[in-house]
Amino acid sequence: MTQLVAALASRDRAGLDEILDHDVRLRALLPSRYVELAGVTEVADEMLGWFSDVPEIAPLRTDVDTVGDRWRASFRFALRGGSIERVVEQHWYCDVADGKITNLRLTCSGFRPVTDGSTTPAATESPVADQRLADSPVADQRIDALGDSCATLTPRIAAAIRQMAAGEVLGVLTDDPTAADDIAAWTRLTGHHVVASQAEGGGTRFFVRRS
Repeated sequence: MTQLVAALASRDRAGLDEILDHDVRLRALLPSRYVELAGVTEVADEMLGWFSDVPEIAPLRTDVDTVGDRWRASFRFALRGGSIERVVEQHWYCDVADGKITNLRLTCSGFRPVTDGSTTPAATESPVADQRLADSPVADQRIDALGDSCATLTPRIAAAIRQMAAGEVLGVLTDDPTAADDIAAWTRLTGHHVVASQAEGGGTRFFVRRS
């Protein structure tokens, strides 16, 4: 989900095409209209069109979680470079299959003028920031997932975890910038636990204990 937010903020069409399913469906409640579309081309064109006249987009905050088997994401962007500075916030609920978003529902605040400092970036922490340890915990098994995206990272973790006994720890090495959010959300959904993380070998090693 953080990939989708990043692609939208950077207006990266290729990034949207990568994360959206070919037959993705979009239902969006916008300030002035309701949108219902199907197909990756139509949906990506619609989403990029929302920001086509904005000179600069500055992401302020992103929150990703799950509601049962459905992903929830929200973001706030500062919209800069025009005659006045504005801010927009959206809330999404998404269905994901095989690493692709198949169904997307959203509501949008509209572009609102800034009057209260709401475009000052909020201090945020990774969901596992407080779990970093000075010394590595012992990993019963390790996998090297350098180069894997979120579409393949959590399935690899799930496959490895299934082969482990309760209480054993899997060490996952990844350089995916969204891994902290994705792994934290996956463990909340599955009941496993991230017990530590630390920088290692060009990425970050996450230690996941099987429940």
